[in-house]
Amino acid sequence: MKKLLICLGLVLAVGLLFAACTNTEQPSDDQGNTGLSGEPADILNSLIENCDVEMVATMDVEVSADNAQHYLGLTSEQFTQYVQSAAVKEAAINAQAHLVAVLQCTDEAAAAEVKAMIAENFDPMRWICVTPEQCFVVDAGSYVLLAATYEDVAAALQTAFANAAGSSMGTVEVFYPN
Repeated sequence: MKKLLICLGLVLAVGLLFAACTNTEQPSDDQGNTGLSGEPADILNSLIENCDVEMVATMDVEVSADNAQHYLGLTSEQFTQYVQSAAVKEAAINAQAHLVAVLQCTDEAAAAEVKAMIAENFDPMRWICVTPEQCFVVDAGSYVLLAATYEDVAAALQTAFANAAGSSMGTVEVFYPN
């Protein structure tokens, strides 16, 4: 009887092991994203928590169609048309050139458009007296990550975003310095 129970337990354990190993797909949401889902603020906070460098002290910034040009390089019409929601963190001290944003766009095509528009129109000189060491933008599904910051922070954010986005991550476009 003991041998039978042990054999059944082993068979069950092996079956569970095979079942767990066969599902290698990344989680996806209803918009076809793999790896990323949820509110941009939650994603942004998670990315920052998963960076292995000391982050600049930041404050949350409310972005709307009225100020999207200043923070993202998007016109109010572009912001309204393509962006569902956005989360932006900026350096708490304006003597530091640091801004990180996650945008949730209407769909993957909109995210690709937003990525291109940000790379073309974001102003790295917006801080006037200081400039970031690197500005980049990358998309994954319907999400876009923008960072204008120090090189080590930019690299850590890219790694954290790659880990979160998985295979849906697009190409990182570094547009400053170019």
